[in-house]
Amino acid sequence: MAFVRDLGILLGGLILACGTAGLFGAVHNQISYGVSAEYFHAFKFPQFGISETFHNRLGASLVGFLASWWMGVLIFLALLSKIDRTRQGTTWYAHYAKTFLTVSLVAMGCGLLGLIYGLGVSDTTPLSIYGTALSAPYQFRVAGMMHNFSYLGGLLGIVGGYIYMLSAARQRVRGSEGI
Repeated sequence: MAFVRDLGILLGGLILACGTAGLFGAVHNQISYGVSAEYFHAFKFPQFGISETFHNRLGASLVGFLASWWMGVLIFLALLSKIDRTRQGTTWYAHYAKTFLTVSLVAMGCGLLGLIYGLGVSDTTPLSIYGTALSAPYQFRVAGMMHNFSYLGGLLGIVGGYIYMLSAARQRVRGSEGI
């Protein structure tokens, strides 16, 4: 019976991690769609094979989910190595929430830096993608910079979340030893 409970906790945690990472991507893409809808129409929708029916904000959210759900697997694996083996109630979920918050804040911060950086370094030089000239190359480059920095931020955030988990584990060990 304990095995079934533990398996349920693990599967629930994996689904939660992937779902929240995907949700982050969906929300992120609402911002970048506002910066450059053309970034999605010319690049992301074709890249992800999104039906023309969804070449809108809903499609941008779908692209965001598809592009980022897998980060949840990485977050989950980092957490899995530090799960409290005694499985004390909601301990795992509390650590997950804090770790996900760490990852999200770092990814959002890096995305914002990418947006600011893109605003400063992007230019209006003509640009084409898949053989089609873009009507707003500046905005396209800014949105692309925001996306690239956000991916980097997600990876840095996972490292930060893992460091948080190591710190929390050390505090639990010190607390149990009466230090």
